[in-house]
Amino acid sequence: MIIGRVRKPHGVRGEMKVSILSDLPERFLWLKRVFVSRRAEDAAPKEIAIESVRLHQTDALVKFVGYDGREAAGVLRQHYVFVPVEEAIPLEEDEYYAFEIVGVEVFLEDGTALGEVINLIETGANDVFVVEGDRGELLIPDIDEVVVSLDIEAGKMVIRPIPGLLPE
Repeated sequence: MIIGRVRKPHGVRGEMKVSILSDLPERFLWLKRVFVSRRAEDAAPKEIAIESVRLHQTDALVKFVGYDGREAAGVLRQHYVFVPVEEAIPLEEDEYYAFEIVGVEVFLEDGTALGEVINLIETGANDVFVVEGDRGELLIPDIDEVVVSLDIEAGKMVIRPIPGLLPE
């Protein structure tokens, strides 16, 4: 189960900035090991021990054992961070894990493709899907007025944008 995505080195000692794709960011503080892979669907990701974790704004700053220094840790850039499914936090009905949203294709009701969800931002009011596509990066609020349908199994989301949501 994906709980994060390594973005870039932070500082010079080997810490990496990791986008948190978990509804419980604090879970990073409990981890002793994770699995990483460049591909989200990798059946055999690489196991790596964790030396330290700090939460910083909406990210986790993770120091992986054996990746000392900015350049050594940089090889993990854009890798997904996994935990075994049995370590997943149970969900309520109609809830989803943030990692399940990453990779979902987003469309307008008329079938126009907007791009792919690359991240989920949790705000106080509602979640926001970060969508990357031909129009650049779009921020789509997870509210009933905008999200018409979300089919995680099919990897498809249909939205009805409110005025001003999309660039002209």
